Amino acid sequence: MVTMTPNVKRQSTTVSTAASRRSTRALTLVELLVVTVILVIGIFGIVRIFPLGLQSLNHARNMTAASRLAQAELERWKAASANVPDGILAEDPGTALKVRTDFNPDDMRTANSANPAEMPEGQDSWYWSNVNRVRLVKGETTVIPAPTLLPYAEGDQKNYAYSIYNLKFAPVQFSESDKGQNLPQGFEWPDQHVLIYGDPLTRVNVTGLSSDDRDNTLASVNRNNYAIDYDSGKVYLYSTWWTRRYKIDYAYWENNKLGNSTEILIVPGQSDRGEIVELQLEHGNIDDYSDRLARKFQYVQPGNFDDRNPYQFTLLNGYAQLDFAPTIGFNPIGRNVVVRTSLGQRPLTAHIDYEVLDWHVLREERTIPAPANVAPNYSVRLTLPNVKIARVTTVDGIETVNAPPGTRNVRKKYKGITPAMDGYSVVALDLTDNTLMVDNNGPGGLQVDYAAGIVRFPGSITKYTPFGGTLTNQDVRGHDVRIFYQAVDDWAVQTSKAWSNYQRRDVPGNSFENLQYNQFDARIQKKGGDWVATLTFPRSDAGKSIEVSLNWTDNDGATHTINGRQFQLPKFGQLGAGHPSIDVPFARSDEYTYPGDDEVWKNPYFTFVQGASIKVRAIWREKPQRWEMRTLETTLKRQ
Repeated sequence: MVTMTPNVKRQSTTVSTAASRRSTRALTLVELLVVTVILVIGIFGIVRIFPLGLQSLNHARNMTAASRLAQAELERWKAASANVPDGILAEDPGTALKVRTDFNPDDMRTANSANPAEMPEGQDSWYWSNVNRVRLVKGETTVIPAPTLLPYAEGDQKNYAYSIYNLKFAPVQFSESDKGQNLPQGFEWPDQHVLIYGDPLTRVNVTGLSSDDRDNTLASVNRNNYAIDYDSGKVYLYSTWWTRRYKIDYAYWENNKLGNSTEILIVPGQSDRGEIVELQLEHGNIDDYSDRLARKFQYVQPGNFDDRNPYQFTLLNGYAQLDFAPTIGFNPIGRNVVVRTSLGQRPLTAHIDYEVLDWHVLREERTIPAPANVAPNYSVRLTLPNVKIARVTTVDGIETVNAPPGTRNVRKKYKGITPAMDGYSVVALDLTDNTLMVDNNGPGGLQVDYAAGIVRFPGSITKYTPFGGTLTNQDVRGHDVRIFYQAVDDWAVQTSKAWSNYQRRDVPGNSFENLQYNQFDARIQKKGGDWVATLTFPRSDAGKSIEVSLNWTDNDGATHTINGRQFQLPKFGQLGAGHPSIDVPFARSDEYTYPGDDEVWKNPYFTFVQGASIKVRAIWREKPQRWEMRTLETTLKRQ
């Protein structure tokens, strides 16, 4: 008898093995799919990390460049501390050279063209937005320099003597197109753009005097001082044979509000030399001791100086450079003049008010090595690459406020470094002979690699003289040059400065909005066991550094001094609706009894309250509507 059991077992084993192989193959495919998905997810993750890494690298590179630009600007001012302005402030859009105090100095918004408090009607909002909100330079200072002989044009053997001063910021908001416009009373062109005046004269206060006492006091008025009546707003000045103009700044009360005004007073020439001339200011009720009066410099055409009048200047730099306006030529006879002022006897000194056109025009200074050390063709690498190319670079228009949908960030062609220099991308001012060089990438012009940010000065370069003439085949080796350009991403370097010497003005109640750009309010109060002076400043001074010096007398009659103590005002974001203030502790309550109101000006006495620092801010765009910035600050006062 034959049994079949073994055959059945073998068949069962064969079927099980085949199924097992099929199962193994199926599991392997699933694993491959899982691995593939994991790899894809990983690759996508890595790919997403790369842009973030590149953005971080780009941000770090931009921060480094911003630090270099800001530090270079600070170093430039440290080397020129004698020229430090009284302040770099915000301009009131409604009035030329008038200061605005009610704004946030860190406001990077675009100006609202529909709001006359933010920008004048019909003007380009670019020049009133972000860093361009603060661009009014007041009181940049120079002693009249030694005369320099300037070339006129090719083949002209004559040289012309001027005392040359190059403004520290250029280009300047400046144009000949408004020569025929109505100017404020007493102003001459170009006073509304570049206003130059001397040291302040000594003040004589005749407010409240009787007629006889006033006449006796006015008899002491001479060419080195002036008299003022704060109630009536009348000023008294000494006359000479020649017409003179004076600039006066003052604050005034009107409808319980304090305003500030800049006016030009004209003293006609008198055949009876020495007559006292009475002049009426536009406002009465002048804030006591807020006035500052100085003789104004007169603008004349190049070559028309009067050898008897040291208070004259001209604007050099010829054709297209005139609107660029970096160079002032003073009458060289002023170099040897000594004048008597409220500051004592001093060499004739000029103080200059002007508007910076656009902080987005960058300035870098370089020294071209002397001929023995460098080949005729010398290249300068700028801090930033990607220089904007006139008539080529396409740029974003700045954000349009209240614009219909679809009109924001309109693309447009970049015209040139300034409106007056349409077609030019890079301009170099030779500080040695005050000539100008431009990029035309042809024979004689600056050769520029715009993408790399490299400017090449050829050994035979064409220069434009301060009088509009042309000089060819020039060599700039051994010269100092200042290079101007704009960079992609709308880079800008802005400088701001608190006022040089504030005046105390205790406003009624808490009406601190009445404080002017050069004023502070002081309240003496007890906090804990200390007497403190609480000093309050205009809102536009938020974040600035202040230096305070004061004297006080204790109950035993001993005088104590606090000299040059520095304080940082709160930043704008910390103010709410208030004004920046600081507490200056000066005495223990058991050492000092605060006097009555009639003694408030005497004890404590503030000898100085000064802006202690200069601040430089570099900004740029890393996204179309987001500004990045790097801010550096240092203690710096005029030396």
